[in-house]
Amino acid sequence: MFYADDGLITGMDPTRAQTAMDIITQGFASLGLKMNATKTEYMVMTGGRNKVRLSTVAYNISVTGIGPAGKERRKMQVQTIEGFVH
Repeated sequence: MFYADDGLITGMDPTRAQTAMDIITQGFASLGLKMNATKTEYMVMTGGRNKVRLSTVAYNISVTGIGPAGKERRKMQVQTIEGFVH
């Protein structure tokens, strides 16, 4: 996403982000524009919301979308705990 001389590249994979940057730089060069790496600023950011620390299982489910949601996992945990109480 670009506006004037400001741009945004998003993604979780550094290799793909670099590839996107290379493509954009080549596209600008084809128009006679040159990127000045010494003036280029960047920010690395993770997440867009305030989040609590996630367990590995919860993180993998949030990234892949595979597995039960947190609400369903909590139900399974409660059922398991109740099974031991009786």
